[in-house]
Amino acid sequence: MTRWGMVIDLDRCTACGACELACKSENNIATVSPEQADMDRTMSWMKVEVEVEGEFPNTTMRFYPRPCMQCDNPPCIRVCPVEATYINDEGIVGQIYPRCIGCRYCANACPYTVKYFNWYGPEWPESERQHLNPDVSVRPKGVIEKCTFCHHRLQKAREDARAEGRELREEDRGNEMKPEVAAKLERMPPDERVLLRPLVETSRGFYVVAGLLGAVTLWGLFAYYLQVRYGLGRTGLNRPEYWGIYIICFVFFIGISHAGTLISAILRVSKAEWRRSITRSAELITVLVIGFGAIQPIIDLGRPDRLFNVLFNAQLRSPLLWDVISIGLYFTASSIYLYVPLIPDLARIRDSGIKAPRLYTFLAAGYRDP
Repeated sequence: MTRWGMVIDLDRCTACGACELACKSENNIATVSPEQADMDRTMSWMKVEVEVEGEFPNTTMRFYPRPCMQCDNPPCIRVCPVEATYINDEGIVGQIYPRCIGCRYCANACPYTVKYFNWYGPEWPESERQHLNPDVSVRPKGVIEKCTFCHHRLQKAREDARAEGRELREEDRGNEMKPEVAAKLERMPPDERVLLRPLVETSRGFYVVAGLLGAVTLWGLFAYYLQVRYGLGRTGLNRPEYWGIYIICFVFFIGISHAGTLISAILRVSKAEWRRSITRSAELITVLVIGFGAIQPIIDLGRPDRLFNVLFNAQLRSPLLWDVISIGLYFTASSIYLYVPLIPDLARIRDSGIKAPRLYTFLAAGYRDP
């Protein structure tokens, strides 16, 4: 496996600062205000440190450029609550900016103080805005950023090698995905590539878990088949201890859905930048558990084959029908509430072209970034 490294000859460093300037220009590092600079919040992924030895006038100075050290066992990874900081197979410590919630714990854990927090939105002098590097994503306010070892250049080298037909090492070939899909992934910014890669690259663990859940699902379907064939008495619902088990599950799942709706509403009203992933999770949980809850009364029916009589012979005075209407509306509204904010992300997957373009074209509903 490739392990990257950088060699810096400290004996030849004159503290000219050219490496700092080149790093800032290459990686779209924002310029902070003079007030923030006075508070030691200047952003510099590569910074030349100065060490003074001796006492005046017999003093000597040593200079050493300090990038991210790409630790073998990074403490910043262990403390991140959402795995926004990670280390890849090549030993490069990266940062997934869309996943970062801005807790700043990793900055406190870094022994070299090379992680920087965006207290404000990124700004550049007017003369620099037209020269930003299109291969490097611009970090928004409220997230941590750090040196990525110019990961985009490594990816570009692999892409050029493939285009020229040069043989790559096994670890550089990536996975067995289609070459055109792999090429599209390589052209993406590192953070976007990490987020979208699971769409086209699935680990063995996923199939193991999916197989186990599939087995449980088949077991449940077989149990329901026995219930339908031999009657509800097969389930034990005719015993006083078990008569309400399905209804208990119904109440439980609907209650959980309310919790998901409440969490999502609070986080959206607060408009916090860090709440996006939590909000999406809460909204997805709401839709899933409403579906699970709605299934419970159907399973509890003695004649599920007559389910559509609820529509064809509706008795609106029945409280049970009120439940059907309210849960149906609740499920529909929650699904729309989940789907609409996902449209820009679905459009991004559509535009990337890495997975089922027809499906994501349909799901994106013609959305275009303004």
